[in-house]
Amino acid sequence: IGRTGALLLAIYPNYVFYSTLMLTEPLCALLLVSMAGLLLRTRGDGRGFIGYATATGVLAGLAVLVRPGFLFLPALLPLWGRLQQMSWRRTMVLTSVVSLAALLTMSPWIIRNHHVTGAMFEVASNGGLVFWGGHHPQALGGVVRPSAVKGDLRAGTPEYDGSLGYHLG
Repeated sequence: IGRTGALLLAIYPNYVFYSTLMLTEPLCALLLVSMAGLLLRTRGDGRGFIGYATATGVLAGLAVLVRPGFLFLPALLPLWGRLQQMSWRRTMVLTSVVSLAALLTMSPWIIRNHHVTGAMFEVASNGGLVFWGGHHPQALGGVVRPSAVKGDLRAGTPEYDGSLGYHLG
């Protein structure tokens, strides 16, 4: 019964659609658990330290692309390193490598967004569109937004400002 249920869940178009386009929890959980596993490998005797730190950074960059809340994860690494009784030098190297790898992983998408919109903004915020869509007086409480939201943002116009949604919200 469990295998049949899992098969139906895996191929049922409605669930496939929602899990890939709308719900990021499964991918986010996979990336977080993978990052934790790789991060634990950096505590070892030193063999592969840079490789594990780099892989953790790549996964952190992908996690930020999925959920921007992970943007501040590298800032917690000095605390984690100290709790693991790592030396300050090793902790700072770990933090630097993870941060750089995450930035390099995110940079193509950030550069693309800047090229398209002319503004710098967080990866998943769409320049505050999501924020303004949720805080607009005519907000409908879902992904459906009244046309006034896009009109207020001047989306698709030359004077579009990537941070306007935050100002309006």
